[in-house]
Amino acid sequence: MRLENHKEVPCDWQYFFKADVSASKEGKEAGERFQVFPISGTLQPGQKTTVDVMFTPNLDKAFLQKINFKVKDNPKIFVINAKGQGVNYQVDFVPDSVKLGPVLPYSTAAIACIEMKNPMDIPIEVYSLDFDK
Repeated sequence: MRLENHKEVPCDWQYFFKADVSASKEGKEAGERFQVFPISGTLQPGQKTTVDVMFTPNLDKAFLQKINFKVKDNPKIFVINAKGQGVNYQVDFVPDSVKLGPVLPYSTAAIACIEMKNPMDIPIEVYSLDFDK
């Protein structure tokens, strides 16, 4: 998001997270799902700055969070409503389990094939931590 100072004096601003006391217990436990970087700054007259808002959901549901900004020497709190949708990715394996009998070390006789399917409309990236350098 972009902040701009239209006034003739420098503007010191600061982001702060305030949990919604009217939210359900589940909403309160969800915590801060939208983070703001940087969290504060000073804008000179006519200056603009870009503030990054990062969404990190922890559940498969819609999220709504108020992003609050306070400006020095101004009692008003500026509020932006941020919305996001969490999605749990799904992957299916066919067959869902594979059983191999006894295998000698370095033997190539023990091979089993499985198929990984993506039942979603969203592409999924798959990688191995052991081989992805």
